[in-house]
Amino acid sequence: MQIDVGGAAPGTGYDRLVVSNAAQLAGALMVKLTNGFTLSGSNSLQIISSANCSGTFSALNLPAGIAVNYSSNGVFLVAAQAAPSPVTILSPQVTGTTFVFGFQTSSNQSYTIQHNLDLGTTNWQAVTNFIGNGSTFEFHFDVNNGSENYLRVREP
Repeated sequence: MQIDVGGAAPGTGYDRLVVSNAAQLAGALMVKLTNGFTLSGSNSLQIISSANCSGTFSALNLPAGIAVNYSSNGVFLVAAQAAPSPVTILSPQVTGTTFVFGFQTSSNQSYTIQHNLDLGTTNWQAVTNFIGNGSTFEFHFDVNNGSENYLRVREP
């Protein structure tokens, strides 16, 4: 299936396949952008509409910055989210029995801080998780347990 996208309006900017019954997806999807059109922000274009849509395309040929979302009622082209920036630890320090560090968050990015007592294992335990809001997050961890502690920040 090939879709040429030159605007955000179905029918004039791009073709939308409307299936009155169930649609079983398979094969390849190729998307071409025309007329200098770019998909950005929260825009989504429903390229297939169906009362019951199942399966996925086996191959995708998409322009940079475009992703495909599947739902039970169709297929949508969406602006791909940029990969999150790596976390940079800011001002790590021990104050009394508390280890403190911070890092800059990105809005709507999920973060998990994990803890491990032995780097020779994969036994990382979640300490906290949260959604960033674009500000600096400051984390405090009690280190008064008499053993070495290892922390990491993940962006799942």
